[in-house]
Amino acid sequence: MTGHSNGVWIWELSKIRSDYLDKLVKQQVKRVYLKVFDGHFQGKPQPTFWNWQCSQDIIEKFKSRGIEVYGWGYHYGTSDIAEQIEKVKQALDCGIDGYVLDLEAEVEDKSTHVYVEKLLVALRPLVKEGTLGYTSFGHPQFHPHVPWQILDEHCDLALPQIYFEK
Repeated sequence: MTGHSNGVWIWELSKIRSDYLDKLVKQQVKRVYLKVFDGHFQGKPQPTFWNWQCSQDIIEKFKSRGIEVYGWGYHYGTSDIAEQIEKVKQALDCGIDGYVLDLEAEVEDKSTHVYVEKLLVALRPLVKEGTLGYTSFGHPQFHPHVPWQILDEHCDLALPQIYFEK
């Protein structure tokens, strides 16, 4: 795995400037984290693969400019593991270089931990060694019920969310 100090998280590709590739190259960005998935939770009928911003064509545009693409998705610690895996596989089939699970408040409920672990165990053989990660709260001591040990055991990367207020 190559380390990159310059990376950008992208939630909604259609809402950023049209010359984003030129700007990313100018800023020497070597990796983007592109949202490719949203899980099933409260009222959403099923996990969703974000095909409107994750396709072979879109991923190739980044790669042709020397930018790695890691997909990321919001996971809720739900029992629909097979459906989640199916959607992540769709993103992998588009050519993403790695995958990051976004796990937040919902996984503080201890009943979700078994599903988080099952999901990570199922993803491990699908995602290239060194490229499976998670992102969550930046201060674990304030969120002791997130399954930190499970995440650290099965993931290669930990990307804490740190926000700076104006």
